[in-house]
Amino acid sequence: MIQLSERLMAMEESATIAMSRKSRELKAEGKDVISLSLGEPDFFTPQFIKDAALEAMNNNFTMYTPVQGYDDLREAIALKFKRDNGLTYTKDQIVVSTGAKQSIANVVLSIIGPGDDVIIPAPYWVSYLEIVKVAEGNSIVINAGIEDDFKITGKALEAAITPKTKMIIFSSPCNPTGSVYSKAELREIADVLVKHPDIVVISDEIYEHINFEGKHESLAQFPDVYDQVVTVNGMSKAWAMTGWRLGYIGASKQIADACTKVQGQFTSGPCSITQKASIAALKADPAILSDMISAFKNRRQLVLDALNQMPGVKTNIPDGAFYVFPDVSEFYGKSYGDWHIKNGDDLCMYLLSEALVALVQGEAFGSPECIRISYAASEETLTEAMKRVGLALSNVPIVSLDKEEKRLGGAANVAVNLLALGASPVICSVVGDDDSGRLMRNLLINASISSEGLIHSTSRITTVKTRVIGNNQHLLRIDAEVTNAITTEEENALIQCVENLLRSGVDGIIFEDYNKGLLTERCISEIIRLAQIHNVKTTVDPKKDHFLSYKGVTLFKPNLKELQEGLGFQFSFSSDFEQFEHAVNLLESQLTNEISLVTLSEHGVYIQSQGKGYHIPAHIRNISDVSGAGDTVISVATLCLVSDFPIKLIAEISNIAGGLVCEESGVVAINKSQLLNECQELLADTIV
Repeated sequence: MIQLSERLMAMEESATIAMSRKSRELKAEGKDVISLSLGEPDFFTPQFIKDAALEAMNNNFTMYTPVQGYDDLREAIALKFKRDNGLTYTKDQIVVSTGAKQSIANVVLSIIGPGDDVIIPAPYWVSYLEIVKVAEGNSIVINAGIEDDFKITGKALEAAITPKTKMIIFSSPCNPTGSVYSKAELREIADVLVKHPDIVVISDEIYEHINFEGKHESLAQFPDVYDQVVTVNGMSKAWAMTGWRLGYIGASKQIADACTKVQGQFTSGPCSITQKASIAALKADPAILSDMISAFKNRRQLVLDALNQMPGVKTNIPDGAFYVFPDVSEFYGKSYGDWHIKNGDDLCMYLLSEALVALVQGEAFGSPECIRISYAASEETLTEAMKRVGLALSNVPIVSLDKEEKRLGGAANVAVNLLALGASPVICSVVGDDDSGRLMRNLLINASISSEGLIHSTSRITTVKTRVIGNNQHLLRIDAEVTNAITTEEENALIQCVENLLRSGVDGIIFEDYNKGLLTERCISEIIRLAQIHNVKTTVDPKKDHFLSYKGVTLFKPNLKELQEGLGFQFSFSSDFEQFEHAVNLLESQLTNEISLVTLSEHGVYIQSQGKGYHIPAHIRNISDVSGAGDTVISVATLCLVSDFPIKLIAEISNIAGGLVCEESGVVAINKSQLLNECQELLADTIV
């Protein structure tokens, strides 16, 4: 058996190429796979470049080329460096290679030997480490997280440098993150390099023109580090010439000569036709790339908008390239069916199998908590891919039963909102005198919500269920479900508890009938009667079981299903909401409500009272999960009501509040400052 070299055995397969291969295999089986794994623009090479190639062939430029590249190409590259980057390189300082990957390999092999250290900020391009490994160097990785936009500081770089450090490799715009270093950030790095003049820096700028935030900045622009910097670029990304294979460097003549020597023993000069075609591209005005860059920017927003609606996914805004690098570590350690997702590789394989979308695990780029998504695809393709990914991820519960991070749900969400808005909520309920009932009490206490209204029953069973909702909010929702109604004694105790609170001077009561068997018709009627005696305004967020039991309340918020089932009235929404208006009239004919309020998720909020109706179109944007919107609306509306706000103002403020929570994608407490800011104009004439 042939024994392969240790060098080869130590080398990893490129993760991007591996995932692309797997997706091609599935496509060959007839699967509708969408591959977002390769860094390849989906645009075709511009025609004027192809015309230059045809002209070169017709003029018989088909022979071997000089090792370092044609003179006229290197002169065109020198002009490009001056025009676009303000860098001065002569043609003798430029070496043209078969792709920027070979350019980087030439530099590393020219400088790095056994035992030399190369500092590489992570996330990094997949091939950096493997090229250093071939040169028998040591890769010293500096990690930069999503909270830092994946960019290192001068301080972090300084701390990593040792007497063994001979090289630094980084990219800007970065593959895989799209992060772009500003001039000030590069100056900070240059200030460190000045202290270490023997260190060479490879500045990989292959994505130079795909920059959404302004002028590209090159590290070599600073004269005090110019001789230390090797500027790497190429034709593949901006000019959609991936298959043409041409990269180049600008460096000191010493390094350029060394790279020419290395290249002469491996590939010699690159393809003659590619070189002549590249001259045409390099001489063109980069402004002609604006349409492509604009398309990439739109696609970036499309992908970010979709990812930001997926609970458990964390993103930043990449300023360049065509990648998004989200943190998906919330899914690690979770299971779905036969899938056990331990890391990013497992997650990518899950998405490839279940969603038929090929992505690349972040571990290949030095950031195992992330995955890379290339948006170098049509908007139609990206929309479908994100839809599939979102659906597949929604099946993976990001909260496990054994997690200690537990949060309140149901009626307690209303209390959490009231607390956030400055009120002092008390939850009145009958819960089981069991572990789950005690858990509910402890969670209320931990949330600074009074538990004085909780009555523990030895005959009642409290059950706990998990439910995953929200973006970066791990929620263990508590639903107190019972198989038997409360006893007469317990019902009387609950009524007495509410009466005691009314006598103590509460401002409002909210009915949250989420516990079957808790709020009987007698219990509801008695509490409303007591509220009227004490002149306390009463609002209701009911369940359909006792839909018609709430009489004499001030504010009423059934959801759509309850409205249909409770009234036996089926309807669909029209633009003028006439059918909905009719349904509310039916409701008011059976209930002696002063006000009826209904949340409509994406439709908005409708309030009708005493013959006047108000429909406030939805404030909600980019809806993926409206869980908690109703809880927020009933909380805010109740406080507005007890503050004697006009009915229309209550509707408008409640609608804005529900929208703000939905924009957070899940059950989160309303932010009082944000709400006041959004409602500033509405509240201009109102004292809050």
